Amino acid sequence: MSENPLKNFRTSRGLSQQALADLLGVARNYIYLIESGRKPMTESIRLRLDSLGDKAANSNNELDSEANIDNRASNTLSGIAARLDALDARVSSVERLLLRLLAGQGGGGKKES
Repeated sequence: MSENPLKNFRTSRGLSQQALADLLGVARNYIYLIESGRKPMTESIRLRLDSLGDKAANSNNELDSEANIDNRASNTLSGIAARLDALDARVSSVERLLLRLLAGQGGGGKKES
């Protein structure tokens, strides 16, 4: 049997990935990502498995540690900050352009005779 507790749970009950996804209230692709090791099993998923009656899912699973959660949150916040900086630079460029256009309108219009 595989060492992935989610896959063990699913296959021992004869469930498809879609059936398990439906039971857990997640997308089938999320089940695939956890089973293939591309995503860690979260505490939320472990608790949902427990609520389905599989206490064995508690053993040998790779839950997100606080350090991993903090690291991902920090990376996410850094990414957001970088996007905000880029957006701020664009807004500043647009403001400068608008000021130049408005300054040009003030003296460049038709003169009345």
